[in-house]
Amino acid sequence: MKQLRIAVMSCAFTGNFGDDIGFEGVLRRIPDILPQKVNGKVTHFLRITKESVDAINQHDYFLIGGGELFSNSDVLDQLTKNKVTIPYGFVSVGVGNKNDLTPLKSLDRPFYFSVRTKSDAEICREAGIKNVKVKPDLLRACPYFEVQLQNGPAIAVCLKNTHKSAEWIRAFARELDIVLSLYKIPVVLVAFSSMNQQKIEYGGEKILIGDCNDLELAHNINCYMRNKVPIVYYKDRAMDFLTLMSTFKGIVSERLHGTIAAYHTGVPFRSIPYHTKVNKFLKEVDMENREISSSPEVIVSAITELWDGSFKEASEVEGEKVK
Repeated sequence: MKQLRIAVMSCAFTGNFGDDIGFEGVLRRIPDILPQKVNGKVTHFLRITKESVDAINQHDYFLIGGGELFSNSDVLDQLTKNKVTIPYGFVSVGVGNKNDLTPLKSLDRPFYFSVRTKSDAEICREAGIKNVKVKPDLLRACPYFEVQLQNGPAIAVCLKNTHKSAEWIRAFARELDIVLSLYKIPVVLVAFSSMNQQKIEYGGEKILIGDCNDLELAHNINCYMRNKVPIVYYKDRAMDFLTLMSTFKGIVSERLHGTIAAYHTGVPFRSIPYHTKVNKFLKEVDMENREISSSPEVIVSAITELWDGSFKEASEVEGEKVK
């Protein structure tokens, strides 16, 4: 049997858990996308450029995904400017609005097209695209493993290092300090990205990679804390990090993939929708009542609720436990 050569384009390997776990999910979806050839050699690409397109075209198939790729993104422009001559497909992508899909009209039809929510599929239909499947976010294709806790359960707080003023940071530290002093709740600050945004040379172009540095935010919060809290950050090994997320008693997440990880592993959660993609996911799984605001007081209140179980999510969450 001939081994397929598969090119995959995503934002993986740029320091963000959500992007890396998405790449792991693509690998696990390949047998469903290409059932006639389940074995293959995968090469990762960050971008389609005049230089990288030649390497991409030496493969048998080209898969693009996941992530919110059709929302304030130039992915389709990359496809129109650089001639991809092999079959290509989109894997569990998110869509901002139908205008984001306009460049598709000038492209060859993708052999495979899946989006991650029904809301995304509705946008595609509005844009006249019919052959779209709904496949859940790629994290949900990934297994995790039950592990024995050494230090007991804790509440994870996953905050995104955007739109956080010094005043907000001080207020959050103050509110959290009060709760820790009163109730001794074990809290862990979890950073999904530990690398600043930066420009690199890639395929003959300068491109922007990376995300905001959540680790920096966690340390800034701890600077104002009397009761210092442990900090856990993502560096690599996305599958192990997913397993770690499954060990928490509760998760309060501003990161989309913190919310999806909680749902997927059956951990009670509260979600802070900083972007419409978070709202779309909560709507998809009928858990819009898990939404909270980004107010420091509300976040800390959610921590106490998760710890004492004052809402019964443990029995209500129907995440797909893949062992």
